[in-house]
Amino acid sequence: MAQQNLINGETFLSHRNKINANFTELYNCSEGVYNRANMYLSASATLTFTASDTYYKLSSSSFSGTTVSGFDIASTGTVTYTADSTATFIFAGISDYQVDQACTVTYALFKNGILVPGAETPHVFTNQNQITNISIVAMIPNVNENDYFDIYMKCNNAGASMTANTLSILFS
Repeated sequence: MAQQNLINGETFLSHRNKINANFTELYNCSEGVYNRANMYLSASATLTFTASDTYYKLSSSSFSGTTVSGFDIASTGTVTYTADSTATFIFAGISDYQVDQACTVTYALFKNGILVPGAETPHVFTNQNQITNISIVAMIPNVNENDYFDIYMKCNNAGASMTANTLSILFS
């Protein structure tokens, strides 16, 4: 691996990952190339669960983000890995959302349309219109060129409606 220069307090987490001094950006280091993507929701998005315990893609035209290299971010919320080398990434996602009834909602990351093992977090809402913050952190091995990622959600109550007020995800 090429020598990596640390800038203003950056710290290496391993031989391939480092984090900046403010702990706000993670970098995947491979021969001096940082493959990183940060996607966020720029306006709230609403999802209605028409069937219980069925995953639905959180889709909106209000997604945007930044990449250093190796990723493409679609305004519909899909993140695609575009580098031509296989890599392992740390995924971190955080969201504030609310539902219109008491239920259990699960927030999850899908890769190529399939749930990433260990990348789902359920939350129990005890009251309607309760707002909560939920997060996911997962290691994603063997990411290949053109692999794509989406945020999905499911609810145990058909007919429930969920609003994501904020959403930010980071691949590093």
